[in-house]
Amino acid sequence: MKRLSEEFGFQHAGHATPLLADGSDAPHIERSYAAQELMDMRALTIRQPYADAIIWGGKRTENRVRALSAFHLGATVLIHAAKATHASEVSASDLGLDTAPGARGAIIGTAVLDACHQASAEGCCAPWGMLGFWHWTLRDVRSLPRPVEAAGRLGLWVPAEEVVRNVLAQSPEPRPVR
Repeated sequence: MKRLSEEFGFQHAGHATPLLADGSDAPHIERSYAAQELMDMRALTIRQPYADAIIWGGKRTENRVRALSAFHLGATVLIHAAKATHASEVSASDLGLDTAPGARGAIIGTAVLDACHQASAEGCCAPWGMLGFWHWTLRDVRSLPRPVEAAGRLGLWVPAEEVVRNVLAQSPEPRPVR
C-alpha cells in the first residue's frame, strides 16, 4: 500500500518512511503511517451560502464561538458545505454569488487555517468578521472540480478515508496536513 504522501505527492511532517533492516518498506508499519495521515486530515462544516463565499467569493474569515487550537494553525482543512442553510436566510445572490454551485452535504474545497483571534473592534476582518466571535482566518483556498459527498459534523471533524482519498485525487496541488 502506498503512503498518501507518495500517492498524492505531499510531505507529512513528523512521519518518516519506515524501513526494514534490508532497506525495504515494512508494509504493516506503512499502513499505520497512511492511516495516521488520514486521521490527521480535518474538515470544517460551514452552512450555505457561506461555504460558497469562502470558496468562490473571497470570504477568508470564519466566525466561530470557540478559539482554534494552536495545534491546527497551518493545517489544511477540507471545506464542507452543510446540508442546511444558514439561519440568517442570506442567499447566494445576496452575497454576489449567483454563479456559485451551491452544493450541499459535500466537500467543495480546501483551505489552510492561517490564524485565529478574537474580534476586538467593529470592522475587524471586514466585511466578513463579526464582533464577539473568534475569527478563524483562511488562506490558500482552492475549489474542487467536483464536490465529494460527505456527512458533516460540528467543529473540526475527521472525514472518512474514502472522502479524503476522493478529495486528494482531484486536488490540483495537494498540500501537507500540517
